[in-house]
Amino acid sequence: MKLIKSTLFFLAFSVSIAIAKPGMVYTFNFEASVIHVSLRYNPIEKNSTVFEYGHKHSHGVSSSLKDLVNLQSNVTFKTDSANNSITFFHPANDIVLVQYDIINTHINAQKSLGDAYKPIITDSYIFSFSNALFLKPILNNRQYHKMKMSVQYTAAKAFPLFFSFAPTLQPKEEVTINLHEGINGVVCGASNLHMEERITGGTKNYIVLCEQSEASQNLPSFMNYIDTFIPTLSEFWGKTQEKVYTIIASPFFDQNHNHISSIAFKAGCHIKYSGDKILTNQEAIISVSREMMQKFIGSDNLAMNSDNQWFNKGFTDYNTWLLLKYSGLISEMDLKNTLSDTYRNLLKNPASTIPKSEILNHSWNNHEDEKLPYQRGALFAAYINKQISSLNEEGKTYQSFMRSLMNRSIKKNRDLTPKDFLKVASNYLPKKEIEHALQEYIMAGRFIPPSQIL
Repeated sequence: MKLIKSTLFFLAFSVSIAIAKPGMVYTFNFEASVIHVSLRYNPIEKNSTVFEYGHKHSHGVSSSLKDLVNLQSNVTFKTDSANNSITFFHPANDIVLVQYDIINTHINAQKSLGDAYKPIITDSYIFSFSNALFLKPILNNRQYHKMKMSVQYTAAKAFPLFFSFAPTLQPKEEVTINLHEGINGVVCGASNLHMEERITGGTKNYIVLCEQSEASQNLPSFMNYIDTFIPTLSEFWGKTQEKVYTIIASPFFDQNHNHISSIAFKAGCHIKYSGDKILTNQEAIISVSREMMQKFIGSDNLAMNSDNQWFNKGFTDYNTWLLLKYSGLISEMDLKNTLSDTYRNLLKNPASTIPKSEILNHSWNNHEDEKLPYQRGALFAAYINKQISSLNEEGKTYQSFMRSLMNRSIKKNRDLTPKDFLKVASNYLPKKEIEHALQEYIMAGRFIPPSQIL
């Protein structure tokens, strides 16, 4: 691959950048159809550093490097479009100076995928995940979590901007954050941007809406939902590690292919919707609520590794349905119907006989394989809830079981294993019974008798 060395000498770095201590220092300049980015990188690795850009697995969206243009540096570099990566060579570990532009390559043909994953930059609206703005250095885990970055934007747009990793950031202010927080965030802005703050259970929640029109009823209906569901989440889980959580909702930019979709990021979620209202039906309420549940399951608070998506995905689904019932947003009958539908869909799923050990090999082969961990895990969670409730032992509830799992995950400071799961579960159910159930219904993939779920 051709090596490139820019002849550009960087003349326009601010004083704050020149003396900054963080390993990566970013400055943004926003214009009508482009974002100009300057980076000052203090190398950790010897000789060279590989940086990733954008979504490595972008779900059908074309190469992310097409969004990044006019790349220049004071050192030699090479690009690898196939892996969305750029390597900068710094033999003497000198400071690396980089400039590039992010442009709007979103097109209608990409439908909801483009709206979700591609930067969108217009005169009145901007949206981008952080990994489509920042270059992410490939470092060992310890280096990555130790490194800090600073961010500032030197020119304001003609409309408000919101940075999920620095909600109060103003033009020409500088914020220093952990690199992993900045890389896993969202930047958005709109001429009709609306932001509200809610504090529940020690977490500061930012609700950011990009309204379709001034006359929209979207804001009051969505805020009523937020004020109902978030306190239920907070009460169920108690105090967690998250200090700030952001919910961003904005309309699909130029298509009506999907009614609603949602994507989680570090300490937040982004919701895209069609029409003039987010929560048009129960499906939309469940979709949005499920994304918020991922703050607690499948996150730094409580998760298993990628080989145990029956927990990360399935328990997220079941806990979402359960807490929607607790909050009064769906009825007891709605919950039973959802579980019944899930059971029927599992019975009809052509992949239903695949044991857990083979699921990763089949994952994403087709839509049915993808659904299997969700279906099995959700029904297993319902089974555990019913078994704990049937024992009717004082102080032992499904809620305390989930909190115990979270406490163990936080204490261990790592993803839980099935052994961890059994260790906690055996304090709530007979040890042999839960070991047998996990082996039969999750590992072997056999069907749970309906009477033990519904």
